[in-house]
Amino acid sequence: MKRKMIGAAAAYMSGLFFAFFFTDIYGAAILAAISLIVIIGAKKRGFSVRDMCIIAVCFLTAFGIGKLHDYLCYDMIMNYSGHTSSFTGKVSDYDIHERDGVSYVLDGRINGFQKADIYMYSNDLGIDYGDEVDIGECVFSPIESDFLFDSETWNKSRHVFLQIDSCNEIVVHNNDSANIRRILRRFREDMIGKMTVIMGNETASFLAGMIFGEKQYLDDNIRTSLYRSGIGHVLAVSGLHVSIIAAIVMRIFRRLHLNKYASFAAVNLLLTFLIILTNYPISAIRAAIMLDIMYSARLFRRQSDPLNSIAAASLIICIFDPYVVYSGGFMLSLSGTFGIAVLAPFMTKNMPKDTVIRRILFSFATAVWTTISIFPVSLFYFDETSLLSPVSNVLIVGICTAAMIFGLLFIITGGAFTLVLYPAKWLISAVFDVSEFISSLSFGRIPRLNDTIPKLIIIFGAAAVGIYFCFKNKRLTSVSIAAAMLLSVIIVHLSWLNNRNDLIIAVLGKGNNAVVVITAGTRTDIFDISGHYRSPEYVRKYLMIKGIDHIDSLALSRNSPSQSVAYSYELEPFTDYGKSAEYREICIENEKYEFCSENMIVTYDGNELVIDDVAEVNFLPAKGNHIYENGLTVYYGNITKSTVIPPDNCIFLDDADGVVSGLNNFEIIISDSGQYKIRSL
Repeated sequence: MKRKMIGAAAAYMSGLFFAFFFTDIYGAAILAAISLIVIIGAKKRGFSVRDMCIIAVCFLTAFGIGKLHDYLCYDMIMNYSGHTSSFTGKVSDYDIHERDGVSYVLDGRINGFQKADIYMYSNDLGIDYGDEVDIGECVFSPIESDFLFDSETWNKSRHVFLQIDSCNEIVVHNNDSANIRRILRRFREDMIGKMTVIMGNETASFLAGMIFGEKQYLDDNIRTSLYRSGIGHVLAVSGLHVSIIAAIVMRIFRRLHLNKYASFAAVNLLLTFLIILTNYPISAIRAAIMLDIMYSARLFRRQSDPLNSIAAASLIICIFDPYVVYSGGFMLSLSGTFGIAVLAPFMTKNMPKDTVIRRILFSFATAVWTTISIFPVSLFYFDETSLLSPVSNVLIVGICTAAMIFGLLFIITGGAFTLVLYPAKWLISAVFDVSEFISSLSFGRIPRLNDTIPKLIIIFGAAAVGIYFCFKNKRLTSVSIAAAMLLSVIIVHLSWLNNRNDLIIAVLGKGNNAVVVITAGTRTDIFDISGHYRSPEYVRKYLMIKGIDHIDSLALSRNSPSQSVAYSYELEPFTDYGKSAEYREICIENEKYEFCSENMIVTYDGNELVIDDVAEVNFLPAKGNHIYENGLTVYYGNITKSTVIPPDNCIFLDDADGVVSGLNNFEIIISDSGQYKIRSL
């Protein structure tokens, strides 16, 4: 094995994945298949027994460290779940949300003993980084994901496992001493405020996202169009930012004839400042480590290559933080860097670049192979992924880079050089126009549909990587990747067609929040039966996952004026929303309503919603105590002591103790024979 770092890093990361994710019988089967591929590839590549031992030791070491980490870190902290305890800690992070809420991450100790990072959502307490919080009595609960966001995995990647459910008294001790993160946050907010005054809210928010990674300022619909067009990665502080800063600084220092060691040190100081300024994004840390490896190799006249640098960076990060494998940003950063620095150069090695047209074709081919590299990971972490990303990246990323350079000049001068913000604004406006047009092309994206499809696509991608590893043949690798992509598209299309043959009733929300989306063939109808302010968000996410653009009707039963405005905003990215001649928005508040279509009859009496097909589905408030003996009944709203719990044909949108059938966010799939099955979302 010529480059042991690559084998060690791949084995170590695999060990962590099998320690955390593949812990059942299916994991054992996958491990057996991967082991077989590794053995075959090792023989083909001439690995020695020593090389195989290194791979095995790295895998087993990572697996053991992962399990030990779970026991000493995760399990010990989770033991406090459901118990009344005290907590003292300092603010290590916080985010300000809409509706005056703030989420805090507190770094401290439970009962003065167990070290832990704890999540707390509350009103604004007026505290900042480094301030101390004493909570005399509180109850902890596990952080759980919901349909809208996988908060459990995201928080686990930053070592936060518990949240404060309730507490009696909070005592805050403000620490007024200088704190570098506090100073830099105020600097960020000051710079963003100045950019907003000059550029306007939308373009300034985009520039803030590119420079600082601050996506919360960006309008949700603009963010959706950027991701749908395939350039959402520019909003993550990553290799693009690191390489631009390093290139500018190194060029300046070369002009000044500065010592190369001093230049290297200065670049590292600037990158460290960037990482702290942008709140330690893992993608920027990975890029900085890679850059250090490549530059240090030149300084000490050692050979280095991108794959070796990627392996070394990932190994270093995983050794210091095993839970980094839960981070979607880390996985996307790795796959994207692998695509642009390893896969694309390998596949485009002999492409000519002697004319402008050929250079454009070369750039397009590089973008295609990079898109293919991140495709499985992107579909796994997002609701949909873009097929037009290569086109978008060739057309738009250069414009984004120019705008970011102008923004960096503004930041470096402390906001004094305001003239550079005007060309940045014009460039970003052009980016918005192009991305909005590309995102409107519905054929250019693939929806997630369900959790099984991304896993299958990852398996196909792993098989293609295995073929490359075993044979390292460009033609065979191209064929295997093409076959994997073709199989992926076929599976997505067949699954989508299969869904069209059934009547599907999606029940979204939980507790008092209940909205029903009915799809039958090409028809989609939305019935908001609770009027909850978050219902439009649930509908938006569901339609994205399912790849639905066409909406035939929207029926509002509560808070109609405000809900109508909310739905108009949340459903704006769907190209057919409100544009069909047959589209209807109906206010059925406190009125009887009956709707008939080819496949079903829907009735609503101001309280109960009944969908009558070959099988009947009823939606009732839990406090009504009304029991249907026929069909399936879904009860929404909070369960009270007087609620009558009916037999087996019911589902509660509630997590109350003693209700075995409690379920949130699921589909009821009704076949032509009248049989129905429940599928969790």
